[in-house]
Amino acid sequence: MRRALFVAALVVAGAAGCRPDAGPNNYANQEPFPDGGNVLLPGPDPYVPGTPRLNLGAFYEDMASQTIVIDNKTTHLYVYQVGMPPNAMNTANLLPDEDRVEGLTSTQIIDLGLGFVGLGINWDSPKNLSTWTKMHVSLKSKDSAYETLMLGINAKTIYLDPTKYGYVNDGQWHNIIIPLADYVAGGVDLTMVDAPFVINAGAGVTGDSLLVDALFWSAD
Repeated sequence: MRRALFVAALVVAGAAGCRPDAGPNNYANQEPFPDGGNVLLPGPDPYVPGTPRLNLGAFYEDMASQTIVIDNKTTHLYVYQVGMPPNAMNTANLLPDEDRVEGLTSTQIIDLGLGFVGLGINWDSPKNLSTWTKMHVSLKSKDSAYETLMLGINAKTIYLDPTKYGYVNDGQWHNIIIPLADYVAGGVDLTMVDAPFVINAGAGVTGDSLLVDALFWSAD
């Protein structure tokens, strides 16, 4: 099944089921970063100074040995769209939420009822991330849109099913760790990464939500 999309270089590959194909790039809808909250939480894996940890610039507030800042110029957080300009529509809204496992807030991703939810961290130029070995992220939902949740890497996206790494769509927080070798086995080249974190979810009910927190890469 194919839908007309106007997205930031999203090509669905390796995902189970029926998922939308890509359209041309659109960088006009950069998403703002949610913020708020008042009590810092340490997270499921608090940072230990001196250990390698990569902060991808979103969904994470703890310290890291390296941070790639989202500057809205060459590094971006995009919500992908359905349709073509001038009537293209975002597939989700992003809001801060104080229900979190780390930092001040998590990010709530709210389905807008357009048939799928897509968003990702996108870089204009690929980066060599071959020294990193694991993706860490915490997820929470119980809504139908996220029963088919997939997590991907790269603009020609290779997706993995987070339920194979401990995620359950049961309304509880689940802290998952995905070996990057599993993405490599699917075809990702870690020396040429241009989208280090992509979310794709299927059709749900308008208002379905997913909480995302504590996203980082490690080299342990």
